[in-house]
Amino acid sequence: MKHTFDRFGFVVKFTHFSEQDYKDFLIDYEQLKNYRANHWLKYTIDNVLPDKSHSLKQSIRKGIPDSLRPQCWLKYSGAAALASNHPGLYSHLTFKEENDIRKGFCIKTSRIFEHIASIEKDLYRTFPTNTKFKHKLKKNDERLPNLDAESSSDDELSYSFSPMSPTPGIQDEANPYILSLRNILVAFAYYSWPHPNPSNVLPRKCSYKIGYCQSLNLIVGMLLLVFTTCDKETERLFEARDEAKTRELEDSIFWMLVAIVEILLPPEVYGEKLSGSQIQQTILWEKLLEEQGDHLELEELSLWLQSFNSSSPTSRISQRRKTQHLEEIEQYVRNTVKKGPSLSMVTTPWFLTLFVEMAPVETVLRIWDCFFYQGEKILFKVALTIIQLNKEQLVKCTDISDAWKVLRDFPKRAFQCEQFMNLCFQRQVRRPSISTSFSRFFGFGRADSAPPETTLSTIALRESLRENTDPFDVNLETSAGGLKNKGIQKLRGIVFEEQHIMKTSNQSLSGSLPMPILAPPNLTYKE
Repeated sequence: MKHTFDRFGFVVKFTHFSEQDYKDFLIDYEQLKNYRANHWLKYTIDNVLPDKSHSLKQSIRKGIPDSLRPQCWLKYSGAAALASNHPGLYSHLTFKEENDIRKGFCIKTSRIFEHIASIEKDLYRTFPTNTKFKHKLKKNDERLPNLDAESSSDDELSYSFSPMSPTPGIQDEANPYILSLRNILVAFAYYSWPHPNPSNVLPRKCSYKIGYCQSLNLIVGMLLLVFTTCDKETERLFEARDEAKTRELEDSIFWMLVAIVEILLPPEVYGEKLSGSQIQQTILWEKLLEEQGDHLELEELSLWLQSFNSSSPTSRISQRRKTQHLEEIEQYVRNTVKKGPSLSMVTTPWFLTLFVEMAPVETVLRIWDCFFYQGEKILFKVALTIIQLNKEQLVKCTDISDAWKVLRDFPKRAFQCEQFMNLCFQRQVRRPSISTSFSRFFGFGRADSAPPETTLSTIALRESLRENTDPFDVNLETSAGGLKNKGIQKLRGIVFEEQHIMKTSNQSLSGSLPMPILAPPNLTYKE
């Protein structure tokens, strides 16, 4: 079977949508991107990007041109400011491993080398079927079979290493993507984990201990693909392993990773215990969906979720909003729904990987455009949109495994990134006009149910007909439940306090001294 690859080298699987729909989408989306790219000329006068503004935010929500993505992501994520404040730090970090080896440090004497060992295990698990991440042997080295993309057969999808051969060693590697992936992750390990020698102090260090966490490899790998393919000359120089261009790209992506970990996301998301990630899931499933389902127009789903936490759930939905239908739903979930593992096990990878490999690439890029500009709330908006679009299917599930499958598969079906991102910024995803308009793009309802005005080409036409009006001034400020970063931070403080009370109570029961009262992290988020 001959495989289809996208522009980043990923295999396109036609499991959740047809090949013809995908081809039609690419044609329309390319036209829409070209049209919108012209309107970005006003933002790039003298090759200087503007400061944040309402009109710029609307432009970014509609997608950043490919050629400007690296530049925009660096500026608006805060990575460019970090890099300018600490010039040369990345270069300094890249020499630390070699210096430590010379000084006799090893996996037994330095935890950093444990993290490096984990990084090397994951190098060839990162996009194993992507054509740009294939193992490539150094010249005149025949210890492993050459599995470069150019020699792979069209009839069989090859992986970055053969299951019948030992995992390739980095000493044999010549692929610039894999080498740069390792360089960035190892530098970050030194940046985010204390050195065993206390006198080895960095001019800047990570705000919490990480070293390495799975999913960081996917984020860095995706950043490498985006930053190298922004223009042909950059891609050519990087793949030719031009030293200056490679170091420039690695430095930029390193600081992007720092910005993600320390600016855009809350503390401890990638820490050893993933406590920050666990709090994110508590906010999503308990504080938003379960406790505030009526505010999100998700009363039925809220009742359904409560059934997993109690054999006789007490509804948190206000009596004034409760109808006979909702009372029937409440009785239904008491009697029929089987308990099981939390659905947060499905959504945790969404947040940890920033949706890389969870959704089609073009959709991931549009999510990242908004995330690097507005921060963590974008992840919640996307997750809530996915859950809202699946609420009718979820409340019909009588077994948690069925609900898992519904949520797990949906992001992969959202290849129509334009329509999907529009939904993320609508106030109520449940409105009939929306669910009808986008049913065919996500596999619901009849294939011909979408009205003509929802096609990408007519979106561009409609925008071009707005005389004397900025096509990006459309007000899309309303969102899933009007969710804001400040609101998420308030909920995080509540969860933090509840967890502290629980720990204190447990210690009191065990007779140990109570823990001191700690304040929740004081974070500043972008809106």
